[in-house]
Amino acid sequence: MKSITLLSVLAVGTSLAGEPAVYDKNPVMPPAPTLYSWFAGASAGYLIENDEEMYTLHVGVDLPEQFAGWDQALYLEVGYAELSGHSSDLYDDYYYYYNDDYNDDYATVSKGPSNSYARYDLEIIPVTLNWKLEKPVTQTLNAYTSIGAGVAFMEGEARIGSSRSSDDDLVFYAQATGGVLYNVNQSFEVFGGARLIYFDDPEFNLFGTSTEFHGVDNVDVLLEVGGRVNF
Repeated sequence: MKSITLLSVLAVGTSLAGEPAVYDKNPVMPPAPTLYSWFAGASAGYLIENDEEMYTLHVGVDLPEQFAGWDQALYLEVGYAELSGHSSDLYDDYYYYYNDDYNDDYATVSKGPSNSYARYDLEIIPVTLNWKLEKPVTQTLNAYTSIGAGVAFMEGEARIGSSRSSDDDLVFYAQATGGVLYNVNQSFEVFGGARLIYFDDPEFNLFGTSTEFHGVDNVDVLLEVGGRVNF
């Protein structure tokens, strides 16, 4: 009896030992690391020379390689600013045209009352491609700088008395920024800094005369704050 039981145990063990191991032919592989990560953000700021607000929206991508120890990114940005005021330059150009008394010595004639000055509204929509460099300063604080160039869509309207004239133009636009950002968490950061902006003077045909528009400062400094979401 004992021999029969022992033979049974050995037979079962031999049978189990002889079964081949079963392997998954299609193992689940972890996802490959992403070389590029995307971000989007917005900012609001104040133009010092032109004494107006400016707003921006941007979307971009972080690049996998560093430049001289700085992280790199490219981003596309769209801005908006609306400037207004009065301009003696426009007044000199158009006052006599408006009064139908244009002559060669118009520039030396004394100006009339202040309500005869040309008043203007100018909408600026810059679209730029920018290269950004960023480097950690502390565990949560980074320094950044960027340069960018593109075009600005401009629409201007001048008013002399009850007469109005408007036109639009497309001009070159460039900027350089610098500042610091704070990493709130892995997905969100806030930043603040300054940017130097430049744009060519637009050429408008106002009141039947084509001329460069000098009613605003085309070199200005923007102080701004903003936020950015990382995807």
